[in-house]
Amino acid sequence: MKGLYNKYIIQKSDGTPIDPSADYFVLRLDTDSCARGALRNYANRIYGDNPILSKELRDRCDKYFFDTLMEE
Repeated sequence: MKGLYNKYIIQKSDGTPIDPSADYFVLRLDTDSCARGALRNYANRIYGDNPILSKELRDRCDKYFFDTLMEE
């Protein structure tokens, strides 16, 4: 198992350039329950500022939770 390293190349979907000094971190939600927990925590923390995004992120986490239940 590796530590933190550069595994992904980040691009904006509309092709506009990203800030070259920005620091991004990618989470894989479909296979990593800890990533889903981190995203759910983030969603809860932004609720006051952006309740729509907060709900969409929690819904995304729930999708994988229910998919996992259906597989068992």
